Amino acid sequence: MEKKNQYILVGLFLFLGLSVSGYFIGRGLKLFRSGERTVTVKGLAEKEVLSDYIFWPIAYTVSDNDLVSLNQKIESNKRIIVDFLMSHGFSKNEISFSSPNVIDVQTQLYGQDRQYSFRYLAKGVVKLNTTNLKLVLTASDNSSALLLKGIVTNSEEYQNTISYDFKALNDIKPEMIETANLNARKAAEQFALDSHSKLGTIKTATQGLF
Repeated sequence: MEKKNQYILVGLFLFLGLSVSGYFIGRGLKLFRSGERTVTVKGLAEKEVLSDYIFWPIAYTVSDNDLVSLNQKIESNKRIIVDFLMSHGFSKNEISFSSPNVIDVQTQLYGQDRQYSFRYLAKGVVKLNTTNLKLVLTASDNSSALLLKGIVTNSEEYQNTISYDFKALNDIKPEMIETANLNARKAAEQFALDSHSKLGTIKTATQGLF
């Protein structure tokens, strides 16, 4: 009987020991995790900039029944458009040309019931690549002058619209990242204030997208 009681006591002590150690292990994990509390915030920055690279494709269309006459019309259109651009302050170095696309409407426009008064149709593009935004804005406002000289443009097609780009992104990145960081920290400080916590240093960060 005594021996049995001894085994019972040993079992109780062992159980208590495991329970107590389990409590301390759980307590330690809780304290450990409390030191790893983090909050994820996002900081945004916005900046308006002027375009520093502009691509302006001026597309034109001409038609004729004779290839020689068609070519003369192509050259005439190109000359008129170039003169128009240069009159607005652009240089020849900023102007280039694409090869005209010539269509024989009698053989290539399949399934067309419409009767054309011409046989050949040509589409070409005079391309302007410039960094001078001010000149582009002025010239584009006056582009209707091309119509008065007989230039039929295709500006409605999506590939012939003016594109405004900004190449100097790396110059403004540091300032924008700093602004985004400040905005993110303000949000994190508010989280800490609401939860009666203290805000530490950044644990992880990503730049995000520009």
